[in-house]
Amino acid sequence: MRIGLPADAAHADRDVVIDYALAGRSIDAGLLVHEGPDANYFLLLAQPPARVQAAEIVPREYVFIVDVSAR
Repeated sequence: MRIGLPADAAHADRDVVIDYALAGRSIDAGLLVHEGPDANYFLLLAQPPARVQAAEIVPREYVFIVDVSAR
């Protein structure tokens, strides 16, 4: 799956909400690493299974931060 936004700034004055559904039967994870000249970065993505027992679900909030500032 690939998600993109138009290059113009028409969407920049509001939140972008992305709805998705889980499909796997087990916990899935992925790690992306970027080694830069001045700093190193990583992204860890962990996805729970598609179905869990209601008692196993704890309240949570996800916050995604996208930094597009220039240096």
